[in-house]
Amino acid sequence: MLASPVSRAAQNGAIASRFAVSSPSSSTVGAAASALPTRPLSEDAWTFGLQADTQWREDRDGENPGTTAFGIQQMVNEQFITKGVDFVVQVGDNVDVEHYTKNGNPDVRTLPIKAQAVQPLYDAGIGFYTLRGNHESSQRAAQEFPVVFP
Repeated sequence: MLASPVSRAAQNGAIASRFAVSSPSSSTVGAAASALPTRPLSEDAWTFGLQADTQWREDRDGENPGTTAFGIQQMVNEQFITKGVDFVVQVGDNVDVEHYTKNGNPDVRTLPIKAQAVQPLYDAGIGFYTLRGNHESSQRAAQEFPVVFP
């Protein structure tokens, strides 16, 4: 059984999708998802957003503190909220580095800044679930994650 997209809205690399369970008509791996037969959505169907690699190098314009694409995240948040997704999954690389050294503040941790960037999702009742990527691979980041992303 495969999950095939029923509707899709994308902006800045983020995708909000509604999925229904379907059975492929052939075993061809490269078959286009839109060609797969779908069942009608149940009332229990949910939508979710998916994003990855939102790290940012430096805050040269004042819009992207903490080596996270804060300004872009705000635009993506608006799309997720407008589309009414139930939750968002971030598949790693939330920040470029775990400390703010690149911007002159080596004692400032960057994961809490990313948490501020996604706070509008929490405020809208949208769950935010993130995985650690190679940019947040330290033991300290492992300890921070459950605190800053409840």
